[in-house]
Amino acid sequence: MILDTYARSRSPAHRTILDESITGFVDHWGTNWTANKYNDDLLWMVIASARAFLATTNTAYRDLAKLNFDETYAQSWSTNLDGGLWWTTNNTSKNACVNGPGAIAACYLHQIFKDPAYLAKARAIYAWDRDKLFVESTGAVRDNMRADGRLQGGALTYNEGTFIGAANFLGKLTGDKTYFADAEKPADSTREKPCQDRLPPNTGGGDGAGAPGARQARGRHRPARRQSGGRCHSPRDGRRRGGAGQGADPGEGGGERPCVCGRHREDGGSANPKVHLPPRLLDRARDHQRVRPRCRH
Repeated sequence: MILDTYARSRSPAHRTILDESITGFVDHWGTNWTANKYNDDLLWMVIASARAFLATTNTAYRDLAKLNFDETYAQSWSTNLDGGLWWTTNNTSKNACVNGPGAIAACYLHQIFKDPAYLAKARAIYAWDRDKLFVESTGAVRDNMRADGRLQGGALTYNEGTFIGAANFLGKLTGDKTYFADAEKPADSTREKPCQDRLPPNTGGGDGAGAPGARQARGRHRPARRQSGGRCHSPRDGRRRGGAGQGADPGEGGGERPCVCGRHREDGGSANPKVHLPPRLLDRARDHQRVRPRCRH
């Protein structure tokens, strides 16, 4: 939302909000985010960082995107199941929710660095997603493939949106019109289904409820953090994909997750000094933390 707003307005005030949002994230989490086992979460922030660099030319954002894509790809890509990215570091399933954003993130890095290796990664990730989870006859995108090869979970607009975005982005980068044809099929599939109460179908629960916003063919996506009931939660608290047919993993779902507000880190750490962000913005982010109400744990 912040990136889209700044891209349209080019307002100095919106630029400050953008810089402070990323500064705050880095101040909380450091520069390497792989302590989070959810690879899709990391790739959403890679996308946000890459887009922030393209919008501002701040090389710190570019470096964040590159570092964390490279680290996430190294820990999530494997030849098991003929390729694809694991959803979590537990390696229990390969999901559409990580492979779609993974292909988009690789496209952004190719766009930034002009490195053919990133384009090759984007093609390979997308090819796996298309081959294993895309139902060409209907345009649906299945949720995940388990480690034993079983397909699980029905179509969600959350997943179809990133499939469309990846196909569209690859079509633009390569000029291959077959990617555009792929992008049209999930869009047509949803358009032809009746809406209920003016809402698109297959939204699901949790993150899925907001999925129609991800269903766009521009390859531009952004992460979101949620809070509930005045308490801090991790992005996974309350479980995403926890409902029937949504690829829930019994060993990974449910229950409270560690606080992610940044004020309860065990190491008490702050931003990694290798990220050269303006001290004024770092100070403002810390001041914001001090005046906000603390979490009720």
